[in-house]
Amino acid sequence: MNPIYETGKGHGIGHSLDSFKSRFVDICEEHLKDRKAKSFAFIFYKPENQEIIEILHNPGALMQLDRISGKTLSVFYFQGFNQALQESFNDVFLKAFKINNCHNLPFILFFNVVDSEVTNIEVIELQQQDRMFAFDELRREIEKYSNGLNQLPGQYEKPEVSKMGKITGTVSNIALDKFIEWLMTKGIEKLSQYM
Repeated sequence: MNPIYETGKGHGIGHSLDSFKSRFVDICEEHLKDRKAKSFAFIFYKPENQEIIEILHNPGALMQLDRISGKTLSVFYFQGFNQALQESFNDVFLKAFKINNCHNLPFILFFNVVDSEVTNIEVIELQQQDRMFAFDELRREIEKYSNGLNQLPGQYEKPEVSKMGKITGTVSNIALDKFIEWLMTKGIEKLSQYM
């Protein structure tokens, strides 16, 4: 589990927003090179999704999710209290991933980085609104995706995505150079308004 903090260097684990937005692709490539991950995920949510916020601020819940994702899946999520900054963060990264507004937050966005491209983008909407059931749903989806990766012989093959989550769309590939270019221009300008 890799939190992205509003300001500062985080609390030992995680990234500051400034560091993350400028080094996102490098961070993914480092995780692959150091065998910390085979694939990646973002947990996107709105300020109104209190059940997800409570989970992501609960050390016990994060520890369980971290154990499940292990060295198979690096999971990123925004952790902060500035609602405008969070909404801007969502907007920037969802546009960079070419995710349109037909998806309902909260959701998990799974993706791979292969041969200098972001590939195999899958969106699984999270349905549960009760904190206990929401945690179970989040845990189950991360576990199924991680287990799918562990069962594949190749590091970069696409796992089967759970049928339990609502898959509402996919985007095949995003060239990393275009991804970086978009983040470094439009995305950083937008995020910096709230810093």
